[in-house]
Amino acid sequence: TAEAVPERVTMDAVLGDEPQLVSPPEVYLRISEVLGNPASTVDDAAASIRHDPSLAAKLLRLVNSSYYARTMRAMRGRFPAKIDSLSRAVSVVGTRQLATLALGVSVLPLFQDIPQKWFNMRLFWEHSVGCAAAAQTLAAATGLVNPETAFVAGLLHDIGRVIAFKQAPVHMAAALRRAEADACPLHLAEREVLGFDHAALAGHLLEKWQFPANLEKMVRCHHNLREPFVVDEPAVIHLADVIATAMGWGGSGNRRVPPVDPVAWEAVGLTGEGLAGLVPEMEERLAGTMRSFFPDHQGLP
Repeated sequence: TAEAVPERVTMDAVLGDEPQLVSPPEVYLRISEVLGNPASTVDDAAASIRHDPSLAAKLLRLVNSSYYARTMRAMRGRFPAKIDSLSRAVSVVGTRQLATLALGVSVLPLFQDIPQKWFNMRLFWEHSVGCAAAAQTLAAATGLVNPETAFVAGLLHDIGRVIAFKQAPVHMAAALRRAEADACPLHLAEREVLGFDHAALAGHLLEKWQFPANLEKMVRCHHNLREPFVVDEPAVIHLADVIATAMGWGGSGNRRVPPVDPVAWEAVGLTGEGLAGLVPEMEERLAGTMRSFFPDHQGLP
């Protein structure tokens, strides 16, 4: 007998009754102010983050990881070997770039609690960080998007799946079964069962939170490059997601490597050989960033 499919829901209904999703953390709002004000200074950016010691510690670990090793080597003599203050971190990374990183890292705690029966959260975050590392490396190599923006979009690209598993578990269970039965990527099964996929759901949330428009678009369109007028930025996340899945960096519930959209491949403009040459750097960034977020190799970001 055919499986009964649950009735479709709206994105607002999925987000609606979760207080954490209605309003982002207070620190996020302070960081948003800094990003929204072109006159913001190094001190403004540092002050917006300093009030949240956990966030500040994560950002300092991130800036001290292999992630920024090259920048720091180039600036040797101006900074000590270890960046130990937010003001110095801003000087290495840049005001807007550190604020963008802080924006992404500040909301991570909201997306920690998928029921473990669906999949392992540690693997979920490894996939997310793998996509972030790949996106940042692609951004730096191609110049299509700011590397920090690409990192944050990669980090958050699958948060819609966390929300959907938590808020609509019956629908997501049906989507998992359909993906398995039809041997198709999970995001296509989500569209069939829910009426939208995790990327659209995350984009809807980030739009509600007034995330920077390009960041929201990169998350929302990473599975749908026919939607945006300019595809360059979402194409970076699309390709980074495929790379992270193909390389087996963690997992977000999708058991199949999605095909690369030719539109993304053309937009990014790399050869197969050029892309393969970037993988060791992506792996180094993945390892360094995982150590930053999981210094004791336990717990969640």
